Formats: sequence, C-alpha cells, structure tokens
Amino acid sequence: MRSLESVKNGEKVIVSSIDHKHHSSLHHNDTPHEGHGHWHGGIGWEGGVHRLETMGLRIGKELEMLSNQGFGPILVMVDESRLAIGRGIARKILVRERGAENETSIS
Repeated sequence: MRSLESVKNGEKVIVSSIDHKHHSSLHHNDTPHEGHGHWHGGIGWEGGVHRLETMGLRIGKELEMLSNQGFGPILVMVDESRLAIGRGIARKILVRERGAENETSIS
C-alpha cells in the first residue's frame, strides 16, 4: 500500500484505508505548528474523514488520478465527481493497485 499522494497521473487505484488519527504535533520538517489535532478546515480530523466519505471518497472506492503535479493539491476522479485534495490529507489516504487483492490468474 502507498499514500494517495504518490499516485501518478492517469493511474487508477482502490482506497484501502484512511488514517483516522489526529495530525502529529510536528510538520514534515519537524517544526511545531499551531492547531494540534486539527486540519486547516478548522474541524477535527474525525470530521475531515466524515467529509471525505460524504464526497464519495471511502474505503473500497476506485479513484483515478487526474492531476498530481508534485506540489499543491491533487485532483482525483471518484465515480463521476472530481475532487481536489490537499497533500496533507492525501498522505493519510492509503491506496492499493487495482486487482492487487483477490486477483486470480486465467490460464
């Protein structure tokens, strides 16, 4: 499994899990930040997970990466909806390759 942030443009993946834990009290560069336990939307991370689910991004859903520039938000297609997701949130969404689980070979 890998994070949604690492998916390349055009790739299709399946959501495996969404980290329900609060943010760490440190940024990726180990500097403390304000608002421990909250993401920038001003709601607790549990609320953030609920919001992702209401937008259709939930475990078992197939996603297609529309735009991942390596910086800024990413753009994914879920069902018939396009969602822009910040990189911090994308790091908390773990995905797997399509067919990676329960794959059977046809011979």
